[in-house]
Amino acid sequence: MVFNDFLDKFLRMTLWIWLPFYVLPMLFREVMEHRKKNRESSPPMQFLRSRSRAFSALFIWMAVIYLFSSMPGSDSGAQLTLRYLLERKGAHVIEYLILFLLSFNAFRLAYPKERFGFHVSTAAALSLLYAFSDETHQLFVPGREGKLTDVGIDLIGIVIGVIVARTLVGRNTLKNDTSLKERTAVKKTKISLRV
Repeated sequence: MVFNDFLDKFLRMTLWIWLPFYVLPMLFREVMEHRKKNRESSPPMQFLRSRSRAFSALFIWMAVIYLFSSMPGSDSGAQLTLRYLLERKGAHVIEYLILFLLSFNAFRLAYPKERFGFHVSTAAALSLLYAFSDETHQLFVPGREGKLTDVGIDLIGIVIGVIVARTLVGRNTLKNDTSLKERTAVKKTKISLRV
């Protein structure tokens, strides 16, 4: 019992801190290596290259968020210090930044012919809907409460994710979109010449 309490407190206090710092550098390293190898070929954010792995990572991350939300809150009435706010609200931003990036990657792999805007809007909508459902779930957890302000803080993480996706993938996608238009025009010209 004592060990379970210790483990619960340890995970509650530290998992959200070290997990993103473990995952994000791996992601960044993979993206930078991919950019060096393939300057203009495939999009660099395909760090999980198969659809099944990408969606598995997405669902696992959703389960992690759900488990964090299922932990009962403390009834001690914690003081609202700056450290407390940065710890709790920073976790929201990081959780939903990662959720957005994972869903963005999954939708890019699932719908490769769609445009960048479709991938961003679909991933953002999924992340925002999950934020609302997460806060609704917290209404039923003892010691927790669902707040619209937390959804707003989750939205900050989603917006940061959009900026990251635009920075890492957007420029490459715009070049590929124009070359796709040119290739389509050339194909149409070849077809009309044959007729």
